[in-house]
Amino acid sequence: MSMNEIIDAQAEVLGMLMAYPKLMKCCYLVDNHFQGKYKVIFAGVKKSIAENGSVMFDQLARDGADIDLVLKCQETVISGDMGRFNHLQGYINKKFKERLALAYADELKDGKLDLQDYLIKNMKLMRSAQKRDDMVTADKIMNAVKQKDEIIQFRLFPKLSSKLDLYQRDFMVIAGSTGSGKTAFAINLLLDLSHRYPCLYFNMEMSEKKLYQRMIAAYSGIPIKYMRDFGAMEKGHVHAIENAAAAIGNGKIELISESCSIQKIMNLVASFNAKGHFIVFIDHIGLISSPERNSYERMNTISKGLRRISLDFDCTVIGLCQVNRRADEAETPSLSLLRDSGEIEQSARKVIFVWNRNDQDMVVIEKNDSGAKARIDMEFDRNILRFKEK
Repeated sequence: MSMNEIIDAQAEVLGMLMAYPKLMKCCYLVDNHFQGKYKVIFAGVKKSIAENGSVMFDQLARDGADIDLVLKCQETVISGDMGRFNHLQGYINKKFKERLALAYADELKDGKLDLQDYLIKNMKLMRSAQKRDDMVTADKIMNAVKQKDEIIQFRLFPKLSSKLDLYQRDFMVIAGSTGSGKTAFAINLLLDLSHRYPCLYFNMEMSEKKLYQRMIAAYSGIPIKYMRDFGAMEKGHVHAIENAAAAIGNGKIELISESCSIQKIMNLVASFNAKGHFIVFIDHIGLISSPERNSYERMNTISKGLRRISLDFDCTVIGLCQVNRRADEAETPSLSLLRDSGEIEQSARKVIFVWNRNDQDMVVIEKNDSGAKARIDMEFDRNILRFKEK
């Protein structure tokens, strides 16, 4: 590839980092990978994201970046696709090593390096070009220890919050059989959290209309059956629904209603425009597509991918999961009831079941890495799809 193509790759990477700052968490490039004015822009972008969570263009200008070139970098962006980003930074890294290798060869030829120094530099080059800031230092240890562990609080479910201790960046699974109310419970959590955290909801099981109806019912208390003929609805119900729609719309919810692979979910999470911590809902894990034909390998890839998303993108992942047929005969929930359970129970830090036995609805904490198992009895109004702690 030509020098122009190398510059184009550097410009696109910079544009992607400006448009999708969360990609910086996956970026292993350093200042020296970039050339000329692009090197200045990269240093400024990296600094701005570290300090603000996004790129502040006035700060870039103060740090000496060429703003006209910054704007040109932005124009190169096609998407926030992580596969594209990794391809570009891999290409930039490869060309960087080639440039240094040629420079060392010239120094050897000119007598500026002896053969031993030349070989040592090339060996170091192979390791250092992808070197990340992974060295353990006293400052890193103390900064990590001092950092407060933030717990996700459910205002509508205080008993669950106190027993669960759901930390930011956790991966939690909500399990239940078909018709148990696990989607309804997830929607209750979504409505509870969305006015404090940006939320990204992957809906792969029902139409957007049905999901919106469930949200409205849970928020307004209007039975979902009344929404099947909006034109015949009482005026009071119409006003209640309009108010609920306005309140939900004022929250921070982005809805993705389409089938997704784990890579597509990762790309959409990476491009999600949220400042600070956010929540990702997956409804449901079993519908995530994967090239693996073997069900165990498929769930292994998906479960590990969801855990990596929570760690790499500073988000809490809440994934819904079906149970297997033995759940119909079980009196109490257990992790072995998770469909293709092996890797899910390993990857998830929390597993809760939405459960009903003897006409008693409950949420059962069956796995809790930061606490004990627990049972919270619930009232589940199936007309309005609303849960309430007893």
